[in-house]
Amino acid sequence: MVGEKAIGQAFMELERLKPSNATEYFRALADRQPELAVFVTELTDDLTEEASLICYSLFAVIVRAYELTSLQPVKPLDHRIVLRALRKNDADMEELGESSPGDASRRLPKSPAQPNLMALVIEALADAENVSDDDRGMMLLILKTIIDALHTATKPPRRTPRPKLAPSGEPLPPDHGPTPTSGGFRSRRPAR
Repeated sequence: MVGEKAIGQAFMELERLKPSNATEYFRALADRQPELAVFVTELTDDLTEEASLICYSLFAVIVRAYELTSLQPVKPLDHRIVLRALRKNDADMEELGESSPGDASRRLPKSPAQPNLMALVIEALADAENVSDDDRGMMLLILKTIIDALHTATKPPRRTPRPKLAPSGEPLPPDHGPTPTSGGFRSRRPAR
């Protein structure tokens, strides 16, 4: 899970940027995550300048916070992961009903996988001045999709349990193992 410390450090890095270095910083970010950069660029196209700036800034903070948290380098995301997250989040927002997109941002549950990042997004949307409810709804969709796509791509693969082996080295049948009894657990393994 991305912690508050990583989010704070990512914010500090972004705040320390000189305006002359900002373009270079975002180019480097786009080089590291080209599919996410294309996604953000395309979806922020219809937003106001202020909404786009907030979206790009949070995009940078989210990606950098993941990079700071991850034990392995964060690989560039495949466009299919981004598209899958977008479709799911779009469907979730549709389910919220006929409420306005701005109201939807207050009603959307926090992502259980990344509550700190979702809290950051919700707070930023609530604090955004001169941003319409429609833009807030689109910003929520964009930013939650980034969080979910990065989460999917960076979570460690599930390990399949190793089969239990008999003393001879042969795999034991799947139902072999301890069984509950009135006196505790008793092994089904034959006595030696």
